[in-house]
Amino acid sequence: MAEDSTYGALDLSLPEFSGRTRLYHQRPLGIGTPMVESLTGYIVRLADAHVVTPGALIFKELGRTVAAGGTGHEGSRRCYSTFAYDAHTLNGMTDRTEEWAIAVGAATGVKSVRFLTMLPWKHFFSAQGFTRSKRAWCARCYRQWRTEGVETYEPLLWMLTMVSICPLHQQLLMTRCPHCGREPHVVSCRSRPGHCSRCGGWLGVQTDEPADGDAADWNQAWSIGEAVATLLARAPTLERQPSVELLKINLRACLDDLAGGNESLFLRAAGLGAKTVDAWLSGRMLPKLDSLLTICSRLGVPLLRFITEPMSSGNADWEHAREIVGRYQTLRSRRAPVVRAALTEALHTPEPRSLSDIACQVGFKHEQSLRKYDPAAFGVLVERHQALQVFKGQPDATDSIPSRRVEEALEVALRQDPPPSLHDVSLSLGLPGASWLAERFSEPCRALVQRSREYRRNRRLDVEKVLEAALIEEPPPTIREVANRIGHRNGQTLRTWFPDLYGALAARSSRRRDWWLAKVQSFLEEAVTQEPPPSGEAVAAGAGVASSHLRTLFPDLWRELVARHATYKGQEGAWNRRGFQETVRGIAQDLLRVGKYPSRRRVQALLPELKLGGAHLIVREVKKVVAEFSGRSATAVSRR
Repeated sequence: MAEDSTYGALDLSLPEFSGRTRLYHQRPLGIGTPMVESLTGYIVRLADAHVVTPGALIFKELGRTVAAGGTGHEGSRRCYSTFAYDAHTLNGMTDRTEEWAIAVGAATGVKSVRFLTMLPWKHFFSAQGFTRSKRAWCARCYRQWRTEGVETYEPLLWMLTMVSICPLHQQLLMTRCPHCGREPHVVSCRSRPGHCSRCGGWLGVQTDEPADGDAADWNQAWSIGEAVATLLARAPTLERQPSVELLKINLRACLDDLAGGNESLFLRAAGLGAKTVDAWLSGRMLPKLDSLLTICSRLGVPLLRFITEPMSSGNADWEHAREIVGRYQTLRSRRAPVVRAALTEALHTPEPRSLSDIACQVGFKHEQSLRKYDPAAFGVLVERHQALQVFKGQPDATDSIPSRRVEEALEVALRQDPPPSLHDVSLSLGLPGASWLAERFSEPCRALVQRSREYRRNRRLDVEKVLEAALIEEPPPTIREVANRIGHRNGQTLRTWFPDLYGALAARSSRRRDWWLAKVQSFLEEAVTQEPPPSGEAVAAGAGVASSHLRTLFPDLWRELVARHATYKGQEGAWNRRGFQETVRGIAQDLLRVGKYPSRRRVQALLPELKLGGAHLIVREVKKVVAEFSGRSATAVSRR
């Protein structure tokens, strides 16, 4: 019995061993916490554990594994030269991220590599603009880890563009090295955990001014950082996966319930554009994480709950969001019920009230401000007020304007060129329209109208003459040039007044452009066959066209022209170099024949000119000549 109790406490089952791996089975740091390690940081730590540089690990091991998995190019030396510039995508949620996560997991035997990236959210968030192209870090975190003896690493939270504040120390992340002042790459061939990839300096040094500057809204930036940290921490243990359909349901609930169907009100509260929300609801575009973070931050709703749970009216967060949306109502929308009630009450009052009294009651200075809230009720009140004024025999407000003032205004208008319209004159006098002027001052008003008609008739004749002259002008002017001649920005007036002449002018201008394009194309085709091939700048100068314009108009010819010139310059350099080498060989052989050693200075003194890199070529060619000559009589050469 004692023996059974003794051995029963032991686990006698055979342990399960994973298969052999090419790299160490190094445990990722921080999985299930807000400070989970990034994939690029894990690769750097993995290289440090194998006592190799990240460049060697990526090029000789991981890149080949990825290439064997189907990409076919990550292991090549040429593509590795650009790896540092797009390595930040390994922390995101693209297909390239998944390929590298699979490769790293296969090489190390670690099955949780995907949680070092944003791959758990791949089919929910848009991958556009997700990760930083340069490193960001918290200097206090680095110092704290070094002091406490914790292994230094690169958290995934620091690699995301929408995070600008460290959630542990509540300070802005740094992006420039305090030693060299440059922005370190996310991964480079010399990367080390906690050190600058450019100068190798320790990044745990705090500067006075963080590189990101002052946060425009610290509270919003802080809430966004907290929401992203929660996403990263819950990714491995998430019970309910986010759904795009659930997001659509919650967005429609926001529009219908929180904003009462007022789309503009919800858009103001959420800080979004109408096209963005329509694209999400229609499924044409996946939502961006930063946009959803903005919505949840401004509405006070947790992001994880918003994308994984249906929101209901009984929820405390939902009621808080309803209160926040109500604050974004405009003053007009808040006043509308009050103004409509005041106008309705005035309609049912036996004794008509003046519109100025109603305006003062609701807090307006001018009675015209009431019109936009209820135009129908406003019109009825205006008619009732005018009828009451006529019934009481009160004089009209226009009767207070002196006749002499009106006559002087009409005389000035008759002398102006171009003459103003009768409506403009009435507005300058403070009158509601031109009918009052036409009734009381018929003669000057008739003269002003007649003069305005004559001016417009003469104006049309002048414009017609300009168009007819443009039709026989060589080279044909463009529509915009003709419009500028008559004082217009575009040809809309020309098209309205003279559609036939406008069409003829447009057709002539189009033929002129086609002729010019054919001429430039012929010039380019001739330049492509010239020997030696001219440069693109020389051809553009000869054609009288900017090189950027030529590249846009004739992309194929331009590429061929540039390629021929580049090939010619390369061959010319090779020819010049070959001729230079032959000259050096001849001088060295002549010196050897007269018994002098062809040192670099002696050869250089006999050369007509020394080109860039010529000293290196002299030494190399002299060695070849001496080696050839030594087989015959090198021992007889004096080194005088």
